[in-house]
Amino acid sequence: MITWAVIPVKPLHKGKSRLRETMPRSALYAFNRLLFLHSLEIAMACPEIDRILVVSRDPKVLLLAAEMGCATLLEQPPRRLNSAVRQAQAFIREQGGGSMLVLPVDLTQILETDLRLFLEEREEGTLGMLVPDQAQQGTNAIYLQPADLISPQFGQSSFQKHTQATLDAGAGLKIVLNQRMMHDLDTPADLMESRFYKENLESLTSHHERTLTHV
Repeated sequence: MITWAVIPVKPLHKGKSRLRETMPRSALYAFNRLLFLHSLEIAMACPEIDRILVVSRDPKVLLLAAEMGCATLLEQPPRRLNSAVRQAQAFIREQGGGSMLVLPVDLTQILETDLRLFLEEREEGTLGMLVPDQAQQGTNAIYLQPADLISPQFGQSSFQKHTQATLDAGAGLKIVLNQRMMHDLDTPADLMESRFYKENLESLTSHHERTLTHV
């Protein structure tokens, strides 16, 4: 069975809107691009992943993904995360099926080894594997075997909803508590504690300064 990594990406100028108070718009755009590239490079380095599908309505994101050898899907309305994942599920069915890992772009601590060890937890048969967020309310990663095992339910209490949906489908269920995968970046407080942000702060500042010189 082919394993797909699905990376949904908001337009780079709209992503991480809760961080707008912490940095200029041009720097946030550059930061969103870095987040996307980080997730993409982690997925590309993982030997357990056969193909990568990037879903976005941002043509620059899709072009960048295609240049890196990934499949791309132009997101159609309604433009919400659950709809984007359902569109990915339909795309995978059209390509002959397979399993699917939904990988967000804001898992800044994740390493290739985390992704590999997570996918090595797979077993035969229908299966859902989940990584919750630190509060164990949201879903930071979900693996479905097959890809359309359940309908995505990202949003409030998605971890509980995905857990119940997997059980209702009669599939095997695994919860993986990988600390790096459980850590996402959503709020200004997360940003200030983020090593990823600190490591890229100089390049983000330079990008903003270059933008100002061209205004």
